[in-house]
Amino acid sequence: MVLAALAVILAVAGCGGGGEPAVRLEVAARAPVRFGAFPFRERAALAEALAPLLGWLQERLGRPVRLVVIQNYAELDRLIRQRRIDLGWFTPRRRPGPDGLGMVPIGQPVIEGEGGAYHGIVVARRDRGFRGLADLAGGSFAYVDRQSKSGFLLPNRLLLGAGLEPLRAFRRVEFAGTHDRCLEEILAGRADAGAVTDLLTRSHAWEAAFRDDLQILASTAPILPDPLVARADDPDLAPASLTALLTGMVADPAGRAALDQLRQRLGITGFRPPDPSADR
Repeated sequence: MVLAALAVILAVAGCGGGGEPAVRLEVAARAPVRFGAFPFRERAALAEALAPLLGWLQERLGRPVRLVVIQNYAELDRLIRQRRIDLGWFTPRRRPGPDGLGMVPIGQPVIEGEGGAYHGIVVARRDRGFRGLADLAGGSFAYVDRQSKSGFLLPNRLLLGAGLEPLRAFRRVEFAGTHDRCLEEILAGRADAGAVTDLLTRSHAWEAAFRDDLQILASTAPILPDPLVARADDPDLAPASLTALLTGMVADPAGRAALDQLRQRLGITGFRPPDPSADR
C-alpha cells in the first residue's frame, strides 16, 4: 500500500517533464527482488560475477534486484520459510509444500565445456611434489562446505577410490567456506591440498596460479550446475514467464551482452528450460 502510493505520487510529480524520469522513479519505488546465492566465491567476487545477470533481470522485471548471500542450507531454509528470497541460484532440498512455500526451478545454466557441466578438482601446490591422491594421507586438506558438490561431496568419492577415508585420512581438515578461500589456503601453505570447482580454472583471477603454482591431482565426474529458482507462491514472478525470459536472453541484444560477461566470469553461455524429471 505504501509503495503503491509512493509510486503514484512520484509519477504525478514527474508529469509535465516528458514522463521518462517519473517511470524510473516508479520502478525504483517498487519492492526489490531478492536473489539468493551461496558464496561459492568471495562476496565481492560473487557480486561482480553475478552483476550482468542481476542487472539484466532488473531491467526486464522493472524492479530492483538485490543479491542475498546465503551462508548455508540451514539459513536457506529459514529465508525461504520467511519469504525473504524471491529468486536464487541453488538446488532446493525440498519441494514446495501444501502452503506453497518453496522454490521451483526456472532455468538451467549452460556451462562451457563438457556437456554443459563442470567438475570438482583436488588441487595442490606444484612444489609439494605430490604424484597422486594417495600421497595426501596424513597431511592437511581444505574443503569448501559440507553441502558443496564440487568442494566436498564428489571429491570424497575420489579420495575413497584412492584408499583414503574422507576426513579421517588427514591430520587436519578445514572448511574454508568459499572456493576462493580454499585456494588461498593451499597457496599460502596452510593446507597441503583441497577440493574446489574447476570453474576457477576459467577465472582470470586464478589463471596465473593454475598455470604457475597449482596442479590438479584428480577430477570428479561431470556436475550439472545448480538451477535458477523462483518462489512458488509469488504471482508476480510466474515460473513459466521467468523461464521464457531466461531462455530468450540469446535473442535479446542486451541479454547477449550480459551472457558474454557471464561467460567470461562464470563460464555460463546461456540458460535452458529446467528438467522436470530432475530429482531435487
